[in-house]
Amino acid sequence: MNSKDHPHRDLIVSAAESLKPFNSILEVGCNAGPNLARLSQFFGTRLVGIDINQDTIDKARETLPGVELRTGNFIHGLPFGKWEFDVVLSDAVLLYVSDAQIEKVLDDFDRVAQRGIVLCEWDDESKLGTLKNFHWARDYKTLLEERGFQVEKVKITEKDWPTPSWSTYGYVYIARR
Repeated sequence: MNSKDHPHRDLIVSAAESLKPFNSILEVGCNAGPNLARLSQFFGTRLVGIDINQDTIDKARETLPGVELRTGNFIHGLPFGKWEFDVVLSDAVLLYVSDAQIEKVLDDFDRVAQRGIVLCEWDDESKLGTLKNFHWARDYKTLLEERGFQVEKVKITEKDWPTPSWSTYGYVYIARR
């Protein structure tokens, strides 16, 4: 299966659809762009991706003409202006952000997102996070609500992501202003 066809990407497209109308989406931690490839099939909008790995950005450039791609480490701050994007997306990226960094990272997502945020991450009752299988799981609903968003949680099922850890802990969070 091609990565852009992974079943959970349908949840991401649906989450983005629920935030319409919008003119721009930023994906933080875009890797080689499988989400951006899927989103480009549905939305004729400005798509931007940022990832720390130059090799994956180079690979994305080969397959995603028209998508703006940058190399950068979002932990140190996103190189974009306030409300520069309508929607900010992160897919299985915040799993690697420590409890000491998560508030700053979400503040930055909040700063650049005008309409909403879509997160595909692991859930836990702990606001700042608990390590599960060497990945951070946390209460993103509360973290996003504290930033003024209305948040919907959509459970990731085994059909959406056929691995036990994702069907146990995984959610898509749709945060709207």
